[in-house]
Amino acid sequence: MRTWLLIFFIFLPNFVSARECQWMNAGETLEYSIEYLHWDAGRMIITLYADSINQCPVNKVYVDAKTRGIASRLFRVNNQYETCFTQQTFLPLTLHKWVTQKNIMQQRCTIFNHITLLATIDSTQSWAIPADTRDFFSMLYFLRATEWDDTLRFHVDAERLLSQANAVHNGTELIKCCDEKMEVERIDMSFDALTDEERPWDTDLLTNRLSQPNSTMTIRISTDDRRLPVKFEFHQSPFDLVMTLKAYKTNSVNHKPH
Repeated sequence: MRTWLLIFFIFLPNFVSARECQWMNAGETLEYSIEYLHWDAGRMIITLYADSINQCPVNKVYVDAKTRGIASRLFRVNNQYETCFTQQTFLPLTLHKWVTQKNIMQQRCTIFNHITLLATIDSTQSWAIPADTRDFFSMLYFLRATEWDDTLRFHVDAERLLSQANAVHNGTELIKCCDEKMEVERIDMSFDALTDEERPWDTDLLTNRLSQPNSTMTIRISTDDRRLPVKFEFHQSPFDLVMTLKAYKTNSVNHKPH
């Protein structure tokens, strides 16, 4: 893996114009509430920290997602994810996940090889990917860091199920978040399935729901230098799932949380 990573960094593609992002090297922690059917269904904590591979800078995102209350009794979720992506293009290199939920327990690793254009899970299953393929979490930071007009198109992998993502600017709004009023950009997203293929294995709830093919979502990102993703609405039948930012801080210790 180290050899192709070094080649990839040397000939790194540049797909879009990127902003200067203060969180890229400082690191940050974002804490979200999760609502479904107006229930307080869970919480998600996203921690970003800087690292390096072969002396090349990368970012890593560690995600801790848990249900609580009634939702936990109905369908318990206690899942962790870690995505490693390049700081220049926000293309993912690896995605690790540790899944403990009511119907499944898994530990899996997906490697994204942007030289051979293949993704491989657990060294057993591989599939072709377009050059601009991201997972959900690297996509989130890509959107925060990227400048574009009108519609931005790229590809998203949901564990073998590939979509073309279409991100459309739909103006600005004022909302209250984290005890302050913020101006936010509204970004409406759709995910168009590239094939009718089904995944030949079971996977976790987040992989099934976040950025799944033929789904839509709305993201609101603050217009200030922090570019905070303050609210997500996953438009699902029959009810939306909503994630709202409750707390934000710059990391004082820049490493994976224990």
